[in-house]
Amino acid sequence: MDRCIYCQGEIDPGTRICRVCGRAQSTLPPTTPLPASASGAVGRRCPDCGQPAQPEDRFCMRCARALRQLCPTCGHESPVWARFCPNCAQPLSAQPDAQTVGSSYGMMPAPGALAEAGLGTPGIPSSPAWPQAGIPAVPGAPAGPQAGWPGAPTVPSAPAVPQAGAPTVPHAPAGVPGSGFAGPGAPVLQTAGKVAGKGLGSKLLGTITAKVIVAVVVTAVVIGSGTAVVVATKGHPLNLFTQTGTTPAPTATATPTATPTPTPPPAAQGTTLYTYHGHTNKIRVLAWSPDGKRVATGSDDFTVQVWDALTGANAIVYRGHSSYVEGVAWSPDGTKIATGSADGTVQIWNPNTGAQIATFTQGSWVNRIAWSPDGKYIAAGDQPGGNEATSSGPGMTVHVWDVASGQTVVTYQGHSNGVFAVAWSPDGKYIASDGYDGTLQVWEALTGNPVATYQSQTFLFGLSWSPDSQRIAAGGNDSAVYVFDVASQSILYTYQGHSASVGDASWSPDGKYIASGSADGTVQIMDAATGQQVYTYQQGGHIDALEWSPNSQLIASGSNDSTTDVWQAV
Repeated sequence: MDRCIYCQGEIDPGTRICRVCGRAQSTLPPTTPLPASASGAVGRRCPDCGQPAQPEDRFCMRCARALRQLCPTCGHESPVWARFCPNCAQPLSAQPDAQTVGSSYGMMPAPGALAEAGLGTPGIPSSPAWPQAGIPAVPGAPAGPQAGWPGAPTVPSAPAVPQAGAPTVPHAPAGVPGSGFAGPGAPVLQTAGKVAGKGLGSKLLGTITAKVIVAVVVTAVVIGSGTAVVVATKGHPLNLFTQTGTTPAPTATATPTATPTPTPPPAAQGTTLYTYHGHTNKIRVLAWSPDGKRVATGSDDFTVQVWDALTGANAIVYRGHSSYVEGVAWSPDGTKIATGSADGTVQIWNPNTGAQIATFTQGSWVNRIAWSPDGKYIAAGDQPGGNEATSSGPGMTVHVWDVASGQTVVTYQGHSNGVFAVAWSPDGKYIASDGYDGTLQVWEALTGNPVATYQSQTFLFGLSWSPDSQRIAAGGNDSAVYVFDVASQSILYTYQGHSASVGDASWSPDGKYIASGSADGTVQIMDAATGQQVYTYQQGGHIDALEWSPNSQLIASGSNDSTTDVWQAV
Protein backbone atom coordinates (compact mmCIF):
# COMPACT_ATOMS: atom_id res chain seq x y z
CA MET A 1 0.00 0.00 0.00
CA ASP A 2 1.20 3.52 -0.86
CA ARG A 3 1.92 5.47 2.34
CA CYS A 4 1.83 9.19 3.19
CA ILE A 5 5.29 10.75 2.83
CA TYR A 6 4.59 12.93 5.89
CA CYS A 7 3.08 10.60 8.53
CA GLN A 8 3.13 7.17 6.82
CA GLY A 9 -0.64 7.07 7.09
CA GLU A 10 -2.97 5.37 4.61
CA ILE A 11 -3.61 7.30 1.38
CA ASP A 12 -7.03 7.41 -0.20
CA PRO A 13 -6.43 5.88 -3.64
CA GLY A 14 -9.08 8.05 -5.29
CA THR A 15 -8.12 11.51 -4.02
CA ARG A 16 -4.45 10.82 -3.19
CA ILE A 17 -4.96 12.57 0.17
CA CYS A 18 -3.73 11.07 3.43
CA ARG A 19 -6.58 9.81 5.59
CA VAL A 20 -4.58 10.55 8.74
CA CYS A 21 -3.02 14.00 8.30
CA GLY A 22 -5.04 15.23 5.30
CA ARG A 23 -2.03 16.27 3.20
CA ALA A 24 -2.00 15.92 -0.59
CA GLN A 25 0.27 13.32 -2.13
CA SER A 26 1.58 12.90 -5.66
CA THR A 27 -1.09 11.79 -8.11
CA LEU A 28 1.49 9.59 -9.82
CA PRO A 29 3.62 6.75 -8.46
CA PRO A 30 7.26 7.55 -7.51
CA THR A 31 8.51 5.62 -10.54
CA THR A 32 6.78 7.93 -13.02
CA PRO A 33 9.39 9.48 -15.38
CA LEU A 34 9.87 13.22 -15.04
CA PRO A 35 8.43 15.39 -17.85
CA ALA A 36 10.81 16.98 -20.33
CA SER A 37 10.57 19.94 -22.68
CA ALA A 38 11.05 19.82 -26.45
CA SER A 39 14.66 20.92 -26.09
CA GLY A 40 15.48 18.27 -23.52
CA ALA A 41 15.15 20.28 -20.28
CA VAL A 42 14.03 17.81 -17.61
CA GLY A 43 11.46 18.65 -14.97
CA ARG A 44 11.75 17.96 -11.28
CA ARG A 45 9.83 16.21 -8.55
CA CYS A 46 8.20 18.18 -5.73
CA PRO A 47 10.35 17.63 -2.61
CA ASP A 48 7.24 17.74 -0.43
CA CYS A 49 4.55 15.61 -2.08
CA GLY A 50 6.59 13.95 -4.85
CA GLN A 51 4.42 15.20 -7.73
CA PRO A 52 6.32 15.48 -11.05
CA ALA A 53 6.58 19.09 -12.27
CA GLN A 54 7.21 20.63 -15.67
CA PRO A 55 10.59 22.35 -16.21
CA GLU A 56 8.97 25.79 -16.15
CA ASP A 57 6.88 25.25 -12.98
CA ARG A 58 7.73 27.29 -9.88
CA PHE A 59 5.21 25.75 -7.52
CA CYS A 60 3.91 22.21 -7.25
CA MET A 61 0.55 21.93 -9.00
CA ARG A 62 -0.53 19.36 -6.41
CA CYS A 63 0.42 20.75 -2.99
CA ALA A 64 1.23 24.39 -4.02
CA ARG A 65 4.59 24.33 -2.24
CA ALA A 66 7.59 26.02 -3.82
CA LEU A 67 9.80 23.81 -5.99
CA ARG A 68 13.48 23.91 -5.06
CA GLN A 69 16.94 23.25 -6.49
CA LEU A 70 20.32 22.44 -4.97
CA CYS A 71 23.39 24.60 -5.51
CA PRO A 72 26.04 22.47 -7.26
CA THR A 73 28.76 24.36 -5.39
CA CYS A 74 27.69 24.33 -1.74
CA GLY A 75 24.53 22.20 -1.71
CA HIS A 76 22.31 25.03 -0.40
CA GLU A 77 18.62 24.59 -1.29
CA SER A 78 16.99 27.50 -3.13
CA PRO A 79 13.70 28.16 -4.95
CA VAL A 80 13.79 27.14 -8.60
CA TRP A 81 13.55 30.75 -9.77
CA ALA A 82 16.81 31.69 -8.02
CA ARG A 83 19.64 32.35 -10.46
CA PHE A 84 22.40 32.66 -7.93
CA CYS A 85 22.89 30.74 -4.69
CA PRO A 86 21.97 32.93 -1.67
CA ASN A 87 24.58 31.07 0.38
CA CYS A 88 27.71 31.12 -1.80
CA ALA A 89 26.60 33.55 -4.59
CA GLN A 90 27.63 31.10 -7.30
CA PRO A 91 25.48 30.67 -10.43
CA LEU A 92 22.94 27.90 -10.18
CA SER A 93 23.31 25.41 -13.00
CA ALA A 94 19.80 24.02 -12.77
CA GLN A 95 18.32 26.95 -14.67
CA PRO A 96 15.21 26.71 -16.85
CA ASP A 97 15.85 26.09 -20.52
CA ALA A 98 15.75 29.57 -22.07
CA GLN A 99 14.64 28.21 -25.42
CA THR A 100 11.45 26.70 -24.05
CA VAL A 101 10.49 28.56 -20.90
CA GLY A 102 12.14 31.93 -21.34
CA SER A 103 8.92 33.87 -21.30
CA SER A 104 7.90 32.34 -17.98
CA TYR A 105 11.10 33.50 -16.31
CA GLY A 106 11.55 36.85 -18.02
CA MET A 107 14.52 35.47 -20.00
CA MET A 108 15.25 35.84 -23.70
CA PRO A 109 15.99 33.00 -26.15
CA ALA A 110 19.41 31.42 -25.93
CA PRO A 111 21.92 32.22 -28.71
CA GLY A 112 20.97 30.28 -31.82
CA ALA A 113 17.46 29.50 -30.56
CA LEU A 114 15.83 31.22 -33.54
CA ALA A 115 17.64 29.16 -36.13
CA GLU A 116 17.30 25.90 -34.20
CA ALA A 117 13.56 26.46 -33.91
CA GLY A 118 13.29 27.12 -37.63
CA LEU A 119 12.38 30.74 -37.03
CA GLY A 120 15.66 32.33 -38.03
CA THR A 121 15.64 35.04 -40.67
CA PRO A 122 17.58 34.26 -43.88
CA GLY A 123 20.84 36.09 -44.02
CA ILE A 124 21.31 36.27 -40.25
CA PRO A 125 23.83 33.78 -38.89
CA SER A 126 22.63 31.67 -35.97
CA SER A 127 25.78 32.30 -33.95
CA PRO A 128 25.50 35.08 -31.33
CA ALA A 129 26.96 38.53 -31.78
CA TRP A 130 30.47 39.25 -30.57
CA PRO A 131 30.87 40.68 -27.06
CA GLN A 132 31.09 44.47 -27.04
CA ALA A 133 32.78 46.82 -24.65
CA GLY A 134 30.78 47.39 -21.49
CA ILE A 135 28.26 44.65 -22.28
CA PRO A 136 28.76 41.42 -20.28
CA ALA A 137 28.28 38.10 -21.94
CA VAL A 138 25.88 35.48 -20.62
CA PRO A 139 27.77 32.98 -18.40
CA GLY A 140 28.07 29.74 -20.28
CA ALA A 141 26.85 31.19 -23.60
CA PRO A 142 28.97 30.19 -26.61
CA ALA A 143 31.43 32.85 -27.70
CA GLY A 144 30.88 34.55 -31.03
CA PRO A 145 33.49 36.09 -33.38
CA GLN A 146 36.29 37.79 -31.46
CA ALA A 147 38.53 40.65 -32.44
CA GLY A 148 41.16 39.47 -34.86
CA TRP A 149 39.11 36.58 -36.15
CA PRO A 150 38.53 36.33 -39.91
CA GLY A 151 35.47 38.30 -40.84
CA ALA A 152 35.21 40.12 -37.51
CA PRO A 153 33.96 43.67 -38.09
CA THR A 154 36.06 46.63 -37.13
CA VAL A 155 34.81 48.95 -34.38
CA PRO A 156 36.54 52.33 -34.49
CA SER A 157 38.28 53.47 -31.36
CA ALA A 158 37.66 57.16 -31.89
CA PRO A 159 34.04 58.31 -31.59
CA ALA A 160 32.46 60.72 -33.98
CA VAL A 161 31.01 63.97 -32.69
CA PRO A 162 27.50 63.28 -31.44
CA GLN A 163 24.52 65.21 -32.71
CA ALA A 164 23.63 68.04 -30.39
CA GLY A 165 20.79 67.06 -28.08
CA ALA A 166 20.90 63.43 -29.05
CA PRO A 167 20.87 61.12 -26.00
CA THR A 168 23.64 58.61 -25.59
CA VAL A 169 23.57 55.11 -24.21
CA PRO A 170 25.91 54.58 -21.22
CA HIS A 171 28.78 52.17 -21.88
CA ALA A 172 28.04 51.84 -25.63
CA PRO A 173 31.24 52.27 -27.68
CA ALA A 174 31.51 54.96 -30.34
CA GLY A 175 30.29 53.98 -33.77
CA VAL A 176 28.18 51.16 -32.37
CA PRO A 177 24.43 51.15 -32.97
CA GLY A 178 22.53 52.63 -30.05
CA SER A 179 25.44 54.80 -28.86
CA GLY A 180 24.10 58.03 -30.23
CA PHE A 181 27.15 58.33 -32.51
CA ALA A 182 27.42 57.69 -36.20
CA GLY A 183 31.17 57.61 -36.48
CA PRO A 184 33.03 56.69 -39.63
CA GLY A 185 33.70 53.02 -39.73
CA ALA A 186 30.58 51.97 -37.85
CA PRO A 187 30.01 48.28 -38.65
CA VAL A 188 27.67 47.56 -41.50
CA LEU A 189 26.05 44.13 -41.47
CA GLN A 190 23.67 42.76 -44.02
CA THR A 191 20.31 42.01 -42.43
CA ALA A 192 17.30 40.21 -43.80
CA GLY A 193 13.94 41.77 -44.33
CA LYS A 194 13.14 45.01 -46.07
CA VAL A 195 14.39 48.19 -44.47
CA ALA A 196 13.63 51.48 -46.13
CA GLY A 197 13.94 54.94 -44.66
CA LYS A 198 13.22 58.37 -46.00
CA GLY A 199 13.43 61.85 -44.58
CA LEU A 200 14.50 63.21 -41.21
CA GLY A 201 12.83 63.66 -37.86
CA SER A 202 10.86 61.11 -35.94
CA LYS A 203 9.06 59.32 -38.83
CA LEU A 204 10.21 55.89 -39.86
CA LEU A 205 8.91 54.81 -43.25
CA GLY A 206 9.20 51.31 -44.55
CA THR A 207 8.60 47.84 -43.31
CA ILE A 208 10.58 45.36 -41.28
CA THR A 209 9.90 41.78 -42.17
CA ALA A 210 11.28 39.10 -39.80
CA LYS A 211 10.14 36.08 -37.88
CA VAL A 212 10.51 36.51 -34.13
CA ILE A 213 9.64 34.43 -31.09
CA VAL A 214 8.28 35.44 -27.69
CA ALA A 215 10.64 37.45 -25.48
CA VAL A 216 12.71 38.95 -28.37
CA VAL A 217 12.82 42.70 -28.13
CA VAL A 218 13.25 44.61 -31.39
CA THR A 219 14.02 48.32 -31.24
CA ALA A 220 14.16 50.36 -34.43
CA VAL A 221 16.41 53.42 -34.16
CA VAL A 222 16.27 56.11 -36.81
CA ILE A 223 19.72 57.35 -37.87
CA GLY A 224 19.40 59.74 -40.80
CA SER A 225 18.05 57.80 -43.74
CA GLY A 226 18.94 54.41 -42.22
CA THR A 227 17.63 52.23 -39.45
CA ALA A 228 19.29 50.21 -36.74
CA VAL A 229 17.68 47.05 -35.43
CA VAL A 230 18.75 45.86 -31.98
CA VAL A 231 17.76 42.33 -31.06
CA ALA A 232 18.57 41.85 -27.37
CA THR A 233 18.62 38.69 -25.36
CA LYS A 234 18.72 38.64 -21.57
CA GLY A 235 22.28 39.54 -20.54
CA HIS A 236 23.62 38.98 -24.12
CA PRO A 237 22.85 41.85 -26.52
CA LEU A 238 22.84 41.03 -30.21
CA ASN A 239 23.23 44.12 -32.44
CA LEU A 240 22.27 43.99 -36.10
CA PHE A 241 22.88 47.27 -37.95
CA THR A 242 21.77 48.28 -41.43
CA GLN A 243 22.48 51.52 -43.24
CA THR A 244 21.11 52.60 -46.59
CA GLY A 245 22.48 55.46 -48.62
CA THR A 246 24.64 58.07 -46.97
CA THR A 247 24.85 58.55 -43.22
CA PRO A 248 24.28 62.13 -42.11
CA ALA A 249 24.37 63.17 -38.47
CA PRO A 250 21.52 61.52 -36.52
CA THR A 251 18.42 63.57 -35.91
CA ALA A 252 17.02 61.36 -33.15
CA THR A 253 18.28 58.39 -31.20
CA ALA A 254 16.14 56.14 -29.02
CA THR A 255 17.79 55.09 -25.77
CA PRO A 256 17.23 51.38 -25.15
CA THR A 257 16.49 50.47 -21.56
CA ALA A 258 18.02 47.54 -19.71
CA THR A 259 15.74 44.61 -18.98
CA PRO A 260 15.50 44.30 -15.17
CA THR A 261 15.91 40.96 -13.48
CA PRO A 262 12.38 39.71 -12.79
CA THR A 263 11.23 39.30 -9.20
CA PRO A 264 8.98 36.29 -8.60
CA PRO A 265 5.48 37.50 -7.74
CA PRO A 266 4.17 36.65 -4.27
CA ALA A 267 2.29 33.40 -4.00
CA ALA A 268 -1.45 33.35 -3.55
CA GLN A 269 -2.70 34.04 -0.04
CA GLY A 270 -2.61 30.88 2.04
CA THR A 271 -0.01 29.12 -0.11
CA THR A 272 2.25 26.95 2.03
CA LEU A 273 5.78 27.85 0.95
CA TYR A 274 7.60 25.39 3.17
CA THR A 275 6.92 22.89 5.97
CA TYR A 276 9.73 22.15 8.43
CA HIS A 277 9.85 18.58 9.80
CA GLY A 278 13.02 18.75 11.94
CA HIS A 279 11.41 18.35 15.38
CA THR A 280 10.09 15.19 16.99
CA ASN A 281 7.58 16.74 19.39
CA LYS A 282 5.22 19.68 19.87
CA ILE A 283 6.28 23.16 18.70
CA ARG A 284 6.02 25.45 21.72
CA VAL A 285 7.42 28.72 20.39
CA LEU A 286 9.05 30.27 17.33
CA ALA A 287 10.62 33.53 16.16
CA TRP A 288 11.76 35.06 12.86
CA SER A 289 15.29 36.40 12.50
CA PRO A 290 15.39 40.20 12.15
CA ASP A 291 16.43 39.91 8.49
CA GLY A 292 13.49 37.61 7.71
CA LYS A 293 15.65 34.81 6.33
CA ARG A 294 15.51 32.24 9.14
CA VAL A 295 13.12 30.87 11.74
CA ALA A 296 14.00 29.54 15.21
CA THR A 297 11.63 26.95 16.71
CA GLY A 298 11.51 25.61 20.27
CA SER A 299 9.95 22.25 21.04
CA ASP A 300 9.02 19.67 23.64
CA ASP A 301 11.87 17.58 22.21
CA PHE A 302 14.17 19.87 24.30
CA THR A 303 15.82 21.39 21.20
CA VAL A 304 15.85 24.73 19.46
CA GLN A 305 16.32 24.55 15.71
CA VAL A 306 17.27 27.41 13.38
CA TRP A 307 16.55 26.93 9.68
CA ASP A 308 16.15 28.74 6.37
CA ALA A 309 12.56 29.96 6.21
CA LEU A 310 11.87 28.88 2.62
CA THR A 311 14.04 25.77 2.27
CA GLY A 312 14.80 24.44 5.76
CA ALA A 313 18.47 24.30 4.79
CA ASN A 314 21.50 24.95 7.01
CA ALA A 315 19.64 23.89 10.15
CA ILE A 316 21.39 24.47 13.48
CA VAL A 317 20.16 22.28 16.34
CA TYR A 318 20.78 23.64 19.85
CA ARG A 319 20.64 21.02 22.63
CA GLY A 320 21.57 23.10 25.68
CA HIS A 321 18.28 22.63 27.55
CA SER A 322 17.19 19.62 29.58
CA SER A 323 13.43 20.18 29.33
CA TYR A 324 10.73 21.78 27.21
CA VAL A 325 11.75 24.93 25.34
CA GLU A 326 9.08 27.56 26.01
CA GLY A 327 10.72 30.83 24.94
CA VAL A 328 12.75 31.92 21.90
CA ALA A 329 13.87 35.45 21.03
CA TRP A 330 16.45 36.84 18.59
CA SER A 331 18.65 39.75 19.61
CA PRO A 332 17.74 42.87 17.60
CA ASP A 333 20.99 42.62 15.61
CA GLY A 334 20.39 38.94 14.80
CA THR A 335 23.73 37.75 16.22
CA LYS A 336 22.35 35.92 19.28
CA ILE A 337 19.33 33.90 20.37
CA ALA A 338 17.94 33.72 23.90
CA THR A 339 15.86 30.70 24.91
CA GLY A 340 13.86 29.88 28.04
CA SER A 341 13.00 26.42 29.26
CA ALA A 342 11.12 24.41 31.84
CA ASP A 343 14.58 23.52 33.16
CA GLY A 344 14.57 26.95 34.86
CA THR A 345 17.25 28.62 32.72
CA VAL A 346 17.56 31.36 30.15
CA GLN A 347 20.37 30.58 27.74
CA ILE A 348 22.04 32.81 25.15
CA TRP A 349 23.82 31.26 22.18
CA ASN A 350 25.13 31.83 18.67
CA PRO A 351 22.52 31.01 15.98
CA ASN A 352 25.20 30.34 13.36
CA THR A 353 27.22 27.81 15.36
CA GLY A 354 25.03 26.72 18.28
CA ALA A 355 27.80 27.73 20.71
CA GLN A 356 26.50 28.73 24.14
CA ILE A 357 27.38 32.26 25.27
CA ALA A 358 25.72 32.64 28.69
CA THR A 359 23.23 30.98 31.06
CA PHE A 360 20.97 32.77 33.56
CA THR A 361 19.34 30.60 36.23
CA GLN A 362 15.82 31.73 37.02
CA GLY A 363 14.90 28.71 39.13
CA SER A 364 11.31 28.14 38.02
CA TRP A 365 9.75 26.99 34.78
CA VAL A 366 10.57 29.74 32.23
CA ASN A 367 7.90 30.50 29.67
CA ARG A 368 8.03 33.20 26.98
CA ILE A 369 10.94 35.62 26.88
CA ALA A 370 11.52 38.95 25.14
CA TRP A 371 14.61 40.91 24.15
CA SER A 372 14.59 44.70 24.68
CA PRO A 373 14.68 46.75 21.44
CA ASP A 374 18.14 48.08 22.33
CA GLY A 375 19.49 44.56 22.92
CA LYS A 376 20.66 45.24 26.48
CA TYR A 377 18.04 43.31 28.47
CA ILE A 378 15.98 40.13 28.41
CA ALA A 379 12.61 39.72 30.13
CA ALA A 380 11.56 36.19 31.13
CA GLY A 381 8.28 35.13 32.72
CA ASP A 382 8.02 32.02 34.90
CA GLN A 383 5.48 29.76 36.57
CA PRO A 384 5.49 27.16 39.31
CA GLY A 385 7.28 24.11 37.97
CA GLY A 386 5.55 20.91 36.95
CA ASN A 387 1.96 22.08 36.54
CA GLU A 388 0.78 24.86 34.26
CA ALA A 389 -2.32 25.52 36.39
CA THR A 390 -0.72 25.42 39.86
CA SER A 391 -1.83 28.45 41.86
CA SER A 392 0.84 28.55 44.55
CA GLY A 393 4.56 28.33 45.05
CA PRO A 394 7.50 30.15 43.44
CA GLY A 395 7.47 31.14 39.81
CA MET A 396 4.91 33.91 39.40
CA THR A 397 7.36 36.64 38.42
CA VAL A 398 9.04 38.33 35.48
CA HIS A 399 12.81 38.74 35.66
CA VAL A 400 14.57 41.43 33.64
CA TRP A 401 18.17 40.37 33.02
CA ASP A 402 21.09 42.61 32.11
CA VAL A 403 22.67 40.73 29.21
CA ALA A 404 26.18 42.11 29.73
CA SER A 405 26.45 41.44 33.47
CA GLY A 406 24.05 38.50 33.84
CA GLN A 407 22.39 40.25 36.79
CA THR A 408 18.67 40.71 37.45
CA VAL A 409 17.80 44.42 37.32
CA VAL A 410 14.03 44.08 37.93
CA THR A 411 11.89 41.33 39.42
CA TYR A 412 8.23 42.06 38.73
CA GLN A 413 5.82 40.39 41.17
CA GLY A 414 2.43 41.75 40.15
CA HIS A 415 0.92 38.39 39.14
CA SER A 416 -0.84 35.96 41.46
CA ASN A 417 -0.24 32.90 39.29
CA GLY A 418 2.16 31.65 36.65
CA VAL A 419 3.26 34.12 33.96
CA PHE A 420 2.83 32.75 30.45
CA ALA A 421 3.85 35.49 28.04
CA VAL A 422 5.95 38.66 28.13
CA ALA A 423 6.46 41.23 25.38
CA TRP A 424 8.58 44.38 25.25
CA SER A 425 6.88 47.43 23.72
CA PRO A 426 8.48 48.54 20.43
CA ASP A 427 9.39 51.91 21.96
CA GLY A 428 11.32 50.11 24.72
CA LYS A 429 9.47 51.75 27.62
CA TYR A 430 7.13 49.02 28.82
CA ILE A 431 6.73 45.29 29.31
CA ALA A 432 3.39 43.51 29.02
CA SER A 433 2.82 40.18 30.78
CA ASP A 434 -0.12 37.83 31.13
CA GLY A 435 -0.79 34.37 32.48
CA TYR A 436 -2.84 31.97 34.52
CA ASP A 437 -4.26 34.61 36.87
CA GLY A 438 -6.28 35.99 33.94
CA THR A 439 -4.65 39.41 34.01
CA LEU A 440 -2.88 41.43 31.34
CA GLN A 441 -0.46 43.80 33.04
CA VAL A 442 1.65 46.64 31.62
CA TRP A 443 4.55 48.06 33.63
CA GLU A 444 7.65 50.20 33.25
CA ALA A 445 10.43 47.98 31.95
CA LEU A 446 13.33 49.13 34.12
CA THR A 447 11.46 50.10 37.30
CA GLY A 448 8.62 47.61 37.56
CA ASN A 449 6.12 50.39 38.24
CA PRO A 450 2.62 49.33 37.13
CA VAL A 451 0.99 51.26 34.27
CA ALA A 452 -2.21 49.38 33.35
CA THR A 453 -4.04 46.17 34.26
CA TYR A 454 -6.91 44.28 32.66
CA GLN A 455 -8.65 41.41 34.48
CA SER A 456 -10.22 38.77 32.22
CA GLN A 457 -12.27 35.73 33.15
CA THR A 458 -9.94 33.20 31.55
CA PHE A 459 -6.28 32.21 31.24
CA LEU A 460 -4.38 34.47 28.83
CA PHE A 461 -1.64 33.10 26.60
CA GLY A 462 0.51 34.59 23.80
CA LEU A 463 0.46 38.37 23.41
CA SER A 464 1.81 40.98 20.99
CA TRP A 465 2.17 44.78 20.90
CA SER A 466 1.01 47.00 18.06
CA PRO A 467 3.93 48.73 16.29
CA ASP A 468 2.95 52.09 17.81
CA SER A 469 3.14 50.70 21.39
CA GLN A 470 -0.49 51.72 22.05
CA ARG A 471 -2.40 48.41 21.91
CA ILE A 472 -1.90 44.76 22.84
CA ALA A 473 -3.46 41.57 21.43
CA ALA A 474 -3.68 38.50 23.68
CA GLY A 475 -5.11 35.03 23.11
CA GLY A 476 -7.49 33.51 25.64
CA ASN A 477 -8.29 30.02 26.83
CA ASP A 478 -11.94 30.83 26.04
CA SER A 479 -11.19 30.86 22.25
CA ALA A 480 -11.21 34.68 22.05
CA VAL A 481 -8.57 37.25 21.13
CA TYR A 482 -8.61 40.39 23.27
CA VAL A 483 -7.36 43.72 21.87
CA PHE A 484 -6.44 46.04 24.76
CA ASP A 485 -5.87 49.81 24.66
CA VAL A 486 -3.11 50.76 27.09
CA ALA A 487 -4.00 54.43 27.55
CA SER A 488 -7.68 53.83 28.41
CA GLN A 489 -7.03 50.47 30.10
CA SER A 490 -9.98 49.01 28.22
CA ILE A 491 -10.77 46.31 25.69
CA LEU A 492 -11.27 47.81 22.23
CA TYR A 493 -12.84 44.65 20.84
CA THR A 494 -12.90 40.89 21.29
CA TYR A 495 -12.39 38.63 18.28
CA GLN A 496 -14.35 35.38 18.51
CA GLY A 497 -13.65 33.55 15.26
CA HIS A 498 -11.99 30.49 16.83
CA SER A 499 -13.73 27.44 18.25
CA ALA A 500 -11.01 26.43 20.75
CA SER A 501 -8.30 27.92 22.97
CA VAL A 502 -6.09 30.60 21.36
CA GLY A 503 -2.45 29.77 22.09
CA ASP A 504 -0.73 32.74 20.47
CA ALA A 505 -1.32 36.11 18.82
CA SER A 506 0.95 38.22 16.60
CA TRP A 507 0.58 41.79 15.33
CA SER A 508 1.95 42.38 11.82
CA PRO A 509 4.94 44.78 11.78
CA ASP A 510 3.08 47.12 9.42
CA GLY A 511 0.25 47.35 11.97
CA LYS A 512 -2.52 46.28 9.59
CA TYR A 513 -3.34 42.78 10.82
CA ILE A 514 -3.45 40.49 13.85
CA ALA A 515 -2.95 36.74 13.44
CA SER A 516 -4.02 34.18 16.03
CA GLY A 517 -3.35 30.45 16.32
CA SER A 518 -5.71 28.06 18.02
CA ALA A 519 -6.26 24.49 19.17
CA ASP A 520 -8.95 24.35 16.46
CA GLY A 521 -6.10 23.86 13.95
CA THR A 522 -6.43 27.24 12.26
CA VAL A 523 -4.53 30.49 12.02
CA GLN A 524 -6.91 33.39 11.52
CA ILE A 525 -6.05 36.87 10.29
CA MET A 526 -8.15 39.85 11.30
CA ASP A 527 -8.11 43.53 10.40
CA ALA A 528 -6.36 45.18 13.35
CA ALA A 529 -8.50 48.31 13.16
CA THR A 530 -11.93 46.68 12.95
CA GLY A 531 -11.51 43.13 14.21
CA GLN A 532 -13.10 41.74 11.05
CA GLN A 533 -11.84 38.37 9.82
CA VAL A 534 -9.69 38.59 6.71
CA TYR A 535 -8.43 35.05 6.12
CA THR A 536 -8.33 31.58 7.72
CA TYR A 537 -5.42 29.19 7.20
CA GLN A 538 -6.15 25.52 7.84
CA GLN A 539 -3.07 23.84 9.30
CA GLY A 540 -4.26 21.11 11.67
CA GLY A 541 -3.23 20.15 15.19
CA HIS A 542 -2.95 22.70 17.98
CA ILE A 543 -1.33 25.97 16.89
CA ASP A 544 0.46 27.32 19.97
CA ALA A 545 3.15 29.41 18.25
CA LEU A 546 3.08 31.84 15.35
CA GLU A 547 4.71 35.07 14.18
CA TRP A 548 4.62 37.44 11.22
CA SER A 549 7.74 37.84 9.13
CA PRO A 550 9.51 41.22 9.42
CA ASN A 551 8.14 42.30 6.01
CA SER A 552 4.51 41.55 7.04
CA GLN A 553 4.05 39.14 4.11
CA LEU A 554 4.52 35.66 5.57
CA ILE A 555 3.55 33.82 8.75
CA ALA A 556 5.36 30.93 10.42
CA SER A 557 3.06 28.79 12.55
CA GLY A 558 3.98 25.75 14.66
CA SER A 559 1.73 22.84 15.55
CA ASN A 560 1.68 20.13 18.19
CA ASP A 561 2.22 17.64 15.33
CA SER A 562 5.91 18.79 15.44
CA THR A 563 5.77 20.67 12.11
CA THR A 564 6.06 24.36 11.27
CA ASP A 565 4.47 25.91 8.18
CA VAL A 566 5.74 29.05 6.44
CA TRP A 567 2.96 30.47 4.31
CA GLN A 568 1.86 33.49 2.32
CA ALA A 569 -0.32 35.56 4.65
CA VAL A 570 -1.18 38.56 2.44
